[in-house]
Amino acid sequence: MCVLIEDEELKHSQFTIHLHFDASQKKQYPLTVILRSHPLSARNPQIRFVARGTGGTFVKYGLDVQEEQLKEIQSPKALLHEKFGLEPEYLWGTLEKLEADNITTTKSMCVIRPAHPP
Repeated sequence: MCVLIEDEELKHSQFTIHLHFDASQKKQYPLTVILRSHPLSARNPQIRFVARGTGGTFVKYGLDVQEEQLKEIQSPKALLHEKFGLEPEYLWGTLEKLEADNITTTKSMCVIRPAHPP
């Protein structure tokens, strides 16, 4: 594992980690994972995370809405409300996927729709 700090002033607020996994009997191919973190960008809304794969990219925006909702609720019963944990559409993630015909499709989607008991 390697950690790269690119700016002395930002050393506590950003990082880069490279993880290398060799091929094995269970995994036919080696794998390299790169994790990067930095606090802010010029985008609005802020990007929460990006997941890239060989067939597509998923970009998630904003913070978890449940944190602010928890600060505002009057009673624990509010956790059972059907709108608790639902994100506004502008914070949904965007999935860009490479289809079999080499056409890229883009779809806006909610990451997790909370499960509420009946």
